Amino acid sequence: MIAVAAHESGLTQEFISNLNSDENAVMRDLYLGSNVVQEAITAQDRAIRKLADAGSCVIVGRSADYVLRNHKILCGFSLRRRRHTASGK
Repeated sequence: MIAVAAHESGLTQEFISNLNSDENAVMRDLYLGSNVVQEAITAQDRAIRKLADAGSCVIVGRSADYVLRNHKILCGFSLRRRRHTASGK
């Protein structure tokens, strides 16, 4: 998906891959507001839809559940790991 989005947007795979990295909130808002980032997000949206329309696929992350929320066939699920405390519980 990242490769498809990079190809369609003309941006590097590394740039697309790092879009969801953890940053401080102010910098993240500025970053997400830039035109190049918006182009990358749009390219990812198109790539997710293209993959889903092409047939069965599994997409982990990238807000695919949101992008495909109105798709005719969608099976979504969440995986969470239990955090262990120092007491082992």
